[in-house]
Amino acid sequence: MKLSPKTGIIISIISAIVWACVFALFYFSTNDYGKFAQADFSQVRGASVQRFELSEDEILIASKSGSGEYKNDRVLLSKYAGEESMILRVIRDAVSVFEQRISDAYTKVEYADDKNYFKILDPISGDGFLLKQVNDEYSLVSLE
Repeated sequence: MKLSPKTGIIISIISAIVWACVFALFYFSTNDYGKFAQADFSQVRGASVQRFELSEDEILIASKSGSGEYKNDRVLLSKYAGEESMILRVIRDAVSVFEQRISDAYTKVEYADDKNYFKILDPISGDGFLLKQVNDEYSLVSLE
């Protein structure tokens, strides 16, 4: 199909007018459509999103979420560059509820759904710890 230049210009003008009308319809409507242009970038509609942030020189090694009643809990294994130990943290709703330094050999995290605890494991030797929650507090227990 071959269009003359005049026809192409007319089609372009009509499509620009249609897009301008659609934009004006949403922007000036009484619904929330037009209000997002003035929204502050820090505002979030609906439930707010919160994040736990590691420091700039901290490296995340492993992360695992719980499930069931522990679905808001996330275990983080992190390490500072040049240090020999790891930091084990449990984060709940962007707040650290448990923190302890452990050996850097433990780099694997698993969640046991049937028992509701986390396993912190050394993938080479199989040694590890159980991270159990009792009365809303976490504690490390030997895997043996």
